[in-house]
Amino acid sequence: MIRLYVDNLSKAAVTALRKAGFDVEYSVELNMSQSVEDADHLTYAKENSRILITTDASLEAECRKGGIVHCGVILIHDENVHQPKRHGYMVKELARIFNDYSQEDFAKWQLFLVIS
Repeated sequence: MIRLYVDNLSKAAVTALRKAGFDVEYSVELNMSQSVEDADHLTYAKENSRILITTDASLEAECRKGGIVHCGVILIHDENVHQPKRHGYMVKELARIFNDYSQEDFAKWQLFLVIS
């Protein structure tokens, strides 16, 4: 089962991911959604062997700084991702990605992928 740590998505989007069979930890449910630095989200995901899913484009810069080891990041660059009608697209794209790359691939290569 693919293990995700989700930040900056709506509760409805998280529900859609869970219904699709993903093991999801949600920043809001962990009280990590407000005033938490990007590096802290990456660290939490790494410590818990989870791929970080976010809409926060500033995380790309954080990853490129170097020195931060992570288990993979997927940036969802879709301004409509919070709308329920886009959740199916998001789930479909993630399923396609995880058909090509395993959880281990993300961690080993520290993959950073973008869905747009």
